[in-house]
Amino acid sequence: LYFGKKPADLKLWEAAVLAGVVQAPSALSPLTDKPAALKRMNEVLEAMVTEGKISERDMMAARNDAALYRFE
Repeated sequence: LYFGKKPADLKLWEAAVLAGVVQAPSALSPLTDKPAALKRMNEVLEAMVTEGKISERDMMAARNDAALYRFE
């Protein structure tokens, strides 16, 4: 379970955080360095837009959702 839910139930921003953490788990963990994790999440979301996997609107909505989440 990730974010307290099954992978199929993850929101876009949650999946982007997990995809970003793989690059450097200890350095990019949202539990230890939220700004670094969110920066990497944004890089993942931007790559998804560039590759045509999501729209700009989806990216903006994901960023807004992530900004409201309290990592604990």
